[in-house]
Amino acid sequence: MTPEGLLFISNKGETLPVAWELRKEGVPLEYYVHDLTCRNAYSGLMPRIGQGQLLEAVDRAQTVVIDIILKNEQAPRDLAFLDKFKIPHSVPGLFGTLGDKLKKPPYNKEVIGGGALPEKVELDREEGIKLARLCGFDIPEYHEFTSLKAGAKFLHGPGKSKLWVFKPHGNAALDLTKVEDFAGELLDLLTTTYPARLGDGVKFILQEKIDGQEVSSEIWSAAGVVMHPNRTLEDKKLNDGNTGPAVGSASNTVFLCKNADGIVHNLMVKIPWLKDYTGPIDANCIITKDGRVWFLEWTFRFGYSALFLFLSLIKKGKLSTFFLKKFKAEPDRSFVASQVLTLHPFPHVRDKPALYGPMIKDNLINSPIDTNGAWWVDVYKDSKGKLRCAGADGYLGVILDRGATAEEAIKACHKRVAEIKKAGISGDLQHRTEHDHLESHLGRLEKFKSWGINLF
Repeated sequence: MTPEGLLFISNKGETLPVAWELRKEGVPLEYYVHDLTCRNAYSGLMPRIGQGQLLEAVDRAQTVVIDIILKNEQAPRDLAFLDKFKIPHSVPGLFGTLGDKLKKPPYNKEVIGGGALPEKVELDREEGIKLARLCGFDIPEYHEFTSLKAGAKFLHGPGKSKLWVFKPHGNAALDLTKVEDFAGELLDLLTTTYPARLGDGVKFILQEKIDGQEVSSEIWSAAGVVMHPNRTLEDKKLNDGNTGPAVGSASNTVFLCKNADGIVHNLMVKIPWLKDYTGPIDANCIITKDGRVWFLEWTFRFGYSALFLFLSLIKKGKLSTFFLKKFKAEPDRSFVASQVLTLHPFPHVRDKPALYGPMIKDNLINSPIDTNGAWWVDVYKDSKGKLRCAGADGYLGVILDRGATAEEAIKACHKRVAEIKKAGISGDLQHRTEHDHLESHLGRLEKFKSWGINLF
């Protein structure tokens, strides 16, 4: 029997909304969630498989989708996962080597994501910087450290005349990537707050803060064939005015580009091993008034909110073509904007699940799973057919809508948010506002335009 359909391998079920859409199109699909704290997500909606079913699921799949790059923590569940595929326990990441292995005999699968090389440049920031330099990006001054004390010594001495960004290695918690707001802020954090949270032995870089405008640029590669160049304007922090913890993609605006010859994309296509990789690639950069492109970081995996936005541009009924036919489904050229909905005390639920979990678990979402524009994440369906928070972290989902301009898309998105709020969500809902979204993203686009920099 010829294998068909898809197997998703995920850590926290971040792509469950995508799998849900694919199943609605009739695609045979199985889904593995590695992190057991997320095992309730989509309960009552869609089956998930356990480790004991993985090898059989691989056999049944035509295409395996690996949606994350994840550090190998050497936890018992991590090692048991590696044992399933006879992968050495010493590998730095959990899913990278797997992606390479599944492409070869005896598996011979189409694989989206994964790969030891992409894993290496994302888990090790210095390796990522080396690749960016090779492609021609400008690289901000940076220094690598293996202890907080060493970083503090640098900030107290030769680094005290500049502002810096603290970036830990290994896909650490998003809120730990800290951009210094005033001189001495990181020095204080590295000598007081961070040691209590992290201990001293932390591998990280301090990167010079660059004054410019931030934009993420993405391409999709199918074994070296580059498609669908697009951009994401993102607000990473939880609250309006870029306050609160960094949670990633609190507000997004996504749009397609004419081709991959434009600024940033023309550097990304120079990745020397692009022909060996199938999946999305994102380069997050600061662009300055003089047109210089300052590299920040790579994402060789799905960027979750941005993924939902981009896929929403695929014609209805063609999502299966996109995933099963090497991304050969043409997206619409609209703008699309999104807003993340979370429940307080997100993002801290995972820090103290016993304390905070009961504050969000089972909270009612008085809207259906197929609400227009809603890509629900930490949810399940109860015995009465109601949608509720599954309780992993309170990241309820991403609400989005489209428009002919960025302004139209943002306003339409927040109209959907208002409708969902009116229908009712129990608990303390968190999201950024329409005014903030418009001011941030339209202001950024206007700044690029005034500099003569074409993002389209």
